[in-house]
Amino acid sequence: MSTTAQWVFDKAMALADELSDTGLADYEYNQDLKSRALPILNVMRFECARASDCFLSRRFTGRRVMCREIQSWEDTLDGIDDGVAQGAMPYGLAAQLLIDEDPDVASFCNQKYQEMLSMFLTSVPQEFEPIYYPYGQPDQFQSGSRW
Repeated sequence: MSTTAQWVFDKAMALADELSDTGLADYEYNQDLKSRALPILNVMRFECARASDCFLSRRFTGRRVMCREIQSWEDTLDGIDDGVAQGAMPYGLAAQLLIDEDPDVASFCNQKYQEMLSMFLTSVPQEFEPIYYPYGQPDQFQSGSRW
């Protein structure tokens, strides 16, 4: 897991078409967006942690999954796999940052964020659990089991 908060912010600015003329995401025009982005990422980390493949290994401990708080732009997104961090989080961040400035783009980004989260939630590797038949093993040539 090597995706940083800065990486997510850069991609969100590209999606929001808020890059400078030279292609930089971090410049004086969007400092207000950058000041709002870190708290938004800290809220989003709980939404995204459940869709992450890291969630499964900690699910049965009886404790709520707690991702480490993102305190600086160089912090990696611990507890969130790179697929979710790079595939869904930029859309979610762009949606939250643009909600007042451009509602149409924010709506598109939010819809894409929800689609990506849904895709990651349904594709999380699962553990195999054998099926227990309380009334006997069904026979493949009969319609049911004997009582």
